[in-house]
Amino acid sequence: MPPSPSRLFAEIATAEPPAETRVVMRRAVVLGGSMAGLLAARVLSDHAEEVLIIERDPSDVDAGPRPGVPQGSQVHALLPAGQVQLERWFPGIADEALALGAPPPPRDPGTAKVFVNGMLGLPPAATGTGPALITTRPFLEALVRRRTLAIDNIRMVYGRAEGLLFDERRVNGARYVPEGGTEPVVEAADLVVDAMGRSSRLSDWLAEHEWPRPPLHRMPIKLNYATALFKRDELVSDAWVAVFHTMAGKGRTARIGGINSVEGAAGSCWWPATTGTAPAATSPTSPPVAGSTTRRCSVTSPNTGRCSAGWSPTTRRTADAATSTSSTACPPGWSPPVTRSRPSTRCTARA
Repeated sequence: MPPSPSRLFAEIATAEPPAETRVVMRRAVVLGGSMAGLLAARVLSDHAEEVLIIERDPSDVDAGPRPGVPQGSQVHALLPAGQVQLERWFPGIADEALALGAPPPPRDPGTAKVFVNGMLGLPPAATGTGPALITTRPFLEALVRRRTLAIDNIRMVYGRAEGLLFDERRVNGARYVPEGGTEPVVEAADLVVDAMGRSSRLSDWLAEHEWPRPPLHRMPIKLNYATALFKRDELVSDAWVAVFHTMAGKGRTARIGGINSVEGAAGSCWWPATTGTAPAATSPTSPPVAGSTTRRCSVTSPNTGRCSAGWSPTTRRTADAATSTSSTACPPGWSPPVTRSRPSTRCTARA
């Protein structure tokens, strides 16, 4: 009997370094150099002779938010599970981030202040997973990219993915147009990973070759935000993080905002709001938040002028033969799963 999804997740989400690094393929191609693409390439580097990442954006990740990156200018706080996995695949990455300027968590938990309805509450409990990383997205992404591309059998090329290559039974490569070029380049692969996020055209590519489109689920996120970076001034406040949370109630609208220390000498002010009360992305000279948070931000030194607003809907494509019993769940020339006491999800070749 195959393991349950929860047991399988527990097995692959362990904090232990990978014990088996058996090479089982010649080449893997990853479409998209996102955080997901970089981590996929790192995992595959243990099992492929070569891993090729095809990334559309050639801009320097150290230069600020890249086009197409969701919440690229927003502060990023790693949850314990995420940090555990980064340490698993890139040992010492948290210490490296701290050495490069990421703010270390304070020894005094009282410097993490949480206000609820204007009242100071208890500081958050320690996670026990080591120093919590709170940085900007470009800082974290640049660090992960450097660690990924330092692995001998991983390389990155820049260009726009244009499609997949198929044989009769499987995907066997990808096609892309190099940055600045016009002629497509074909890359053979034993495995192709789609890490292009919302801009992915995987559904169209599958349909072009008469494979079923994965069901598309769109989940609106009725949340907007504005954020900006400011130079920190410890004479104003020594708080490592301050969060202001207003609970919904009579005469109150639910809101949350805050100030975080990030890498270097910067601090990030952020203020989300639900649809209908969206904060505007303001000019570089005024912080995009309101109330007591504004007063705390505005007394610091001039900000960097990086502001943004809006949170796009999340889309999810689910490719699973078990979700359908029609013949369209299998490629052309193949039969749908046979229903048994435990349904099969494997397509079988027709005679």
